[in-house]
Parts: sequence; C-alpha cells; structure tokens
Amino acid sequence: MTNKSIELPSLYQPPPASFEQGPTAIALALVKNEGDIISAWLAHICELFDLIYIVDHQSTDGTREFLLDVAKSQKKIHLFSFEEPGYFQSEITNRLAQMAVQDYSDAWLFPLDADEFLPVPSKTEFTSSLARFDPHQVLLLNWQNYVPLYSQVDQEIQFNLPCLVPSEPGLYNKVAIRSSNLAKRKWKFMQGNHGLETETGTLAGLDAQTRFGNLIHMPIRSVDHFTLKCIQGNISVYKLFNWRNRGPFHWHDMLNSALRYGEINPNMIRGFVASYGQTNHLGRDGVSIYDLIDAGWSVKTLDVAHSDSLTSSIHRRKSFIELAAQILEANPGNADLQRLLQINEDGQKRALDVSLWQQDGPNSNNEKFDKLTELETQNLFQEYSEFELLQLFISNSFLHRENPVPSTWESHVPFLYCLLNYFKPRRFVELGTHHGNCFFAACQVSKQSGYSVDCVAVDTWAGDEHTGNYEDKVFIEFKQILKRDYQQGRYIRKLFADASKQFEQGSIDLLHIDGLHTYEAVSEDFMTWLPTLSDRGIIMFHDTQERTRGFGVWKFWAEISDKYPSFEFEHGHGLGVLLVGDHPEPHIQKLFETAAKPEYTEFLRFFFSNIGRLSPMPIKK
Repeated sequence: MTNKSIELPSLYQPPPASFEQGPTAIALALVKNEGDIISAWLAHICELFDLIYIVDHQSTDGTREFLLDVAKSQKKIHLFSFEEPGYFQSEITNRLAQMAVQDYSDAWLFPLDADEFLPVPSKTEFTSSLARFDPHQVLLLNWQNYVPLYSQVDQEIQFNLPCLVPSEPGLYNKVAIRSSNLAKRKWKFMQGNHGLETETGTLAGLDAQTRFGNLIHMPIRSVDHFTLKCIQGNISVYKLFNWRNRGPFHWHDMLNSALRYGEINPNMIRGFVASYGQTNHLGRDGVSIYDLIDAGWSVKTLDVAHSDSLTSSIHRRKSFIELAAQILEANPGNADLQRLLQINEDGQKRALDVSLWQQDGPNSNNEKFDKLTELETQNLFQEYSEFELLQLFISNSFLHRENPVPSTWESHVPFLYCLLNYFKPRRFVELGTHHGNCFFAACQVSKQSGYSVDCVAVDTWAGDEHTGNYEDKVFIEFKQILKRDYQQGRYIRKLFADASKQFEQGSIDLLHIDGLHTYEAVSEDFMTWLPTLSDRGIIMFHDTQERTRGFGVWKFWAEISDKYPSFEFEHGHGLGVLLVGDHPEPHIQKLFETAAKPEYTEFLRFFFSNIGRLSPMPIKK
C-alpha cells in the first residue's frame, strides 16, 4: 500500500486558519485505542501546536469520539479515519505530511504518537526554541522512556502521575522537518518516524540532523496496557505480507518473554520500557524499581505544557482487557495471544486474592494496642519567641536519609523528621504504607534518636483505584527493609476499618492517613480512627492539593481544617497537619498557633518545599 493509495475519510475539518506568517509547528499523528492517555496527550499537543493532523485507526474504546469532540471545540484538528487492518504507520504519516505540505508550505512537521510528549513548559518556549534552528535542518528528538511508578493495572495518565525516569535519553530518535524542506527534497518519513528516506528507500538527511531535545515516551503504562498492545501490535503485524522480513518485531519479542515465564508483572514492564525497541534479555524477575534507581533513574511527575480545559476521562468506554478480548474474538486462532490474555487475567486475580494477606509470616495482625499513659505536662520552650521556636523546629531537616524508597511522599520527609523530634510521639500509625517511604523515615528517627517511637504500618498491600493493584514484590521488599534495618517496626496487613479494632481509645499520638483518596474514604478513615488518638494527638493527611482522578482529600481538608488547629503544605501534592488532641502540651499548641499565622505559614511552606526538592541518597538494597 502506497501513500497515494491510502484512503483517509475525513471525520472533521476545521474552518480555514488565519496566520500572520503561517503556522510554526504542525503535529502529525496516528492513534488507536489510547483511552488511558488520549486526554492528557491532546491537552499537551493542543497547547503547543498551531495545527494537528490526526488519523484514528479503528478505535473502539471512545478515543475516536473524544477526538471528534476536541476537534470541534479546538478548531485546529484535521481528523481522519483509517479502516483497514494491518500496520501502516509510515504510509499514513507520509499521507498526512503530503496534506500538510499542500496546505502549509513552510511549517515544522512533528510526527508524534499518543504516548509522546515534548518536555517544554509552554508554547512560548517551544516556539522560541524552533526559531533557533535553520529551516534546512532535520531535528532529532531523543526518546526518554518513562514508566508509571505504579504499573500493575489500567490507569488514566495524568500530568501529576509519578513516573520512573532515566537519567539519560535512550538510543532511539524521532525526527521533525520543515514542510518546505520535505517537499523540495522529496523525502519521506521512515517506519516509526525514526528517520527520513528517499523515494527509493535510501536513508536521507543524515548530514542535516541536529539535536532538538528529548521526547518523553511512555510506550507501556501498565500490565493491562502491555497485554492489549502486545495483542493489538502482533495481530497488526501478522496481517502484513512477508511480515517476518518487514517487522516491527519488538511486540513479538516481548510476547515471547511473557509466554516463556508464564506471567506478566510490573518488573517485566519496567524491563521492557528500559530496553524498549531493543532485543530484551529479561530474566523471570525483570527489573525492579530499586534496580532502576540504582542505575540512575529517579521518580518525577509528568510535567509538560498542557491546556487545563482538556482533562476529561468520561469518553472512555472499554478497559484494555475488554479491548484485548474483543480483538481476539474478532481474530480467532492465535493460541499464543489467547494464552497471553489468560496469563494476565490469572495474575490480576492473584494480586487481589485477600486470602493470601495473612500468609506472610510474623506480623501484628492479632496484637492489641493499649491506651497510652498520661504524660506529665512540661512547659518546654516557653521563653522562645515564635521565630526562635520555628528555628528550633526546623533544625532536624537535614538528617541523613536511610531508605528513600520511591514515593510521592519523599518531599515531606524533612518535615516529618522535624515533627517527630519536636513532638516525640509514643506511637505512630500509618494508614496506607505502600513502599514504606514515610514509615521508614519514622522508624529511622525512632532508631537513631534518644527516645523510642512505636511505629505501626497498616495496609493491605493490595492497592486501590488510585494506586492500582500492588505487585507482590512491593510487600516483599517492604518486609525485607523492615527486617534488615528497623526490627522495632511493626505492620498489620488488614483493611483499615478491621485494623482499627485492635487499637484502644487514646492509643495513638500521631496518625498518618494516606489510603484511598476519595472524599468518602478519607472521611470514613478519619471518623473511624479519631477515637484512637490520644489527648495530644496529631493527624497528617496526604494529597490535600490533589484534585484529579476522583481525589477528595482536598474537600475533606477544607471542611475539617477549620474545626481544629491546623496548617498545610502545598508542595508534594499537599500535606495537612491537624491537632485533634484536647490537651496538647504548651509547646505543641504554640507550634500550631505560630504555623497558622500567614507570615510563618509562608516561611514554613517556602522552607520545606525547597528542602523537599533535594534528592535523597541512592537507595541501598
């Protein structure tokens, strides 16, 4: 099939655009069933590009309907459909390029996939960056492969999503070229848009290449996403004539790895992303979060230019697994792909098997926690001025970090060090521990300071709708670190409501609520656990600034923070600190009174947000 024979029926054409000097940049894209990422991606490219040419290739998950809605509202998207089965990326991209060249003879053409983002903060910076390049140059964009930190199940990609990010870009490039240059030289985009070639298939433009920057690439976002893409990609390739000599082969290669070991887990996903596009040599254990961080990767959020008006997910109609089953039903007879789907379904069932929670060895699942004894009131730091008090409070910010496991909580650890040393809680309980970032920091203070904190982690280590299901290795690695470094720490593997029955009234000094983040869930956690707080009790709420994906902590915090002494940090997705005890010591009361004053609130937020940006020491296995 040639570029000219490609039929692309129009779904929507915007009204004629008027530009003083013509458009600066045009995006060219082919998409198919991108329900988890299409909203974020469109918000990004609509913010940066003057015009967008998109082909939807038989999407059935709501992607096409969402594209049509956005095209009608943004008036800059030329939307087409392609209804033939098979893998024709280069042919479709070059057909779109022909259209763009015909309509606009002198603009930068960027062929982008729906899993690619330009790491620029604004359209102004993007435009000024393009202005620095000669029109005859070919721009190289180096893939930098991102993988979501939590990749067990299907999830919607948002701009604040925590991701594992390599320190250096990968081996592969994408290219961009001026439309006038493409037409004059009669070049075309190669398969995958990784380079240019002549009409006879010879490599072209090598002497004109110059590096533009990185290109964020999110090729595999979850176990479920891998299952769909592997089935979808392999079926498309199998339909091509002489596919074994044409490729692409990466999905076939990854399929063989999954079938070889009979499982698909997040460590395999991380390994596939780390070596994406290359022949992989993964073992059964894949690549863990700790392996990547030891190799120089870090945890960052997806932070790129985007339009806030395009963040809806109501378009999505089917999950990845529903789509995979639908595709296999329409293309029967491939035993390997059927087996892959079954491997996925069996693995997800195991991840959610509650009966396995109690089979993890020594824990505190049946222990009772008695009421804490009354403390003799001490008038500490009464001679200190408010500013001197804050100086004393922040003096423990720079403790050496022992176990900074990956987490969006990391930027709040310096504050936790300060609070623990100042408050000296007798018992700290955390609801929602995950990898253990906050919990291990508390255990570290208990081990290294001159007083003991009874640290208790409460979690199912199964996940929820916001984190996705956890892989088994999360809990295994948590227990390994706990046993190795903090044998005084304890854990309860139960649902929060069930675990609360083990705590008597007044048995907790410091509580951290960081479980399911819906309004209903955090309200229930607060009401259930409030009686367990002592008369000096403090509660911390994480994600008080997070307002996407159904998060409701911000709403509950707005209601409850006026009823108790409180203060809040806005960095790191937000952290609310609430004094619920009826009889706190005077120095605790004075801290909350001081922190609530606008000038000191501003100081504390500035200080801890900047300290929180400092990278921790590398993780020790």
